[in-house]
Amino acid sequence: SFAVLFGVEAFGRQIVAPDLSAQGFMLVGGRVLPPIAETGTGPAAQIMYQNATASRVTLYITAAPASPGKASENGSAKGVEAYYWADKNITCTVVGDLPDPVMAALTRSAVEQLSWRPAA
Repeated sequence: SFAVLFGVEAFGRQIVAPDLSAQGFMLVGGRVLPPIAETGTGPAAQIMYQNATASRVTLYITAAPASPGKASENGSAKGVEAYYWADKNITCTVVGDLPDPVMAALTRSAVEQLSWRPAA
């Protein structure tokens, strides 16, 4: 089962590591990173996944900043792709050196699972 990485005190609800097995990625591990006082960044979750060919992808999840920026964007540098998404509650950056279509699919899956929805 997937680990709960953030408790109620961090986001107002529990954050569960997204299940990316449909895209061929299994949870390797994760950690909660402490706040960074110099930047005002609160706690973050860093979650790593790996597929059968040992390709890895990392999710970096934080509480949304008080002054939100772009809702989404992506970019690359030195062969590493990064996809960023934010809503009014959290941000998620997906980072890896996988082809763009794979990164986009992983990001869509993570965003769908992390998006805040009212309880059914």
